[in-house]
Amino acid sequence: ESDLSGLYRKQVARESFVVVTGEHSHFDDCNLDLEAYMNAKHGKFSFAEPTRGKVDAALEQMGLRRDVHILLPTFLQIPAFLNDPELLFSVPENFGFYLQKQFKIKLLPIPFKVAPIPIYLYWHERLHASPLHRWLREQILSVKAQALI
Repeated sequence: ESDLSGLYRKQVARESFVVVTGEHSHFDDCNLDLEAYMNAKHGKFSFAEPTRGKVDAALEQMGLRRDVHILLPTFLQIPAFLNDPELLFSVPENFGFYLQKQFKIKLLPIPFKVAPIPIYLYWHERLHASPLHRWLREQILSVKAQALI
């Protein structure tokens, strides 16, 4: 794909959402339904505060709004708050897997339908025809394709 800004892009994945909470949380995949989710305290990361993400958009379509207690400027700060057993973070699935490998947490399915996030590989038009850059793009796409097999 190309647009007028001089950038090319190729979608390489679609990322689903999961819920992350501390290991001592009373939430689990048996009791985290929509009602429990809505009654919980939430943490959220947003690079720009007024940004409404996919999770909030899905809730808004159902006429719902979650109770966000903590607004973080980056997702990298989430681990510092996972010791609160009442706090839930809705995060992209692969970030949830990363957190699960690094910390003692619970990774739970999100209890409602949320549109996945498209993940793109971007490059500038001045590098579009570069053999080296084309090779690198092909390697990245090849690794992603193998991961899906």
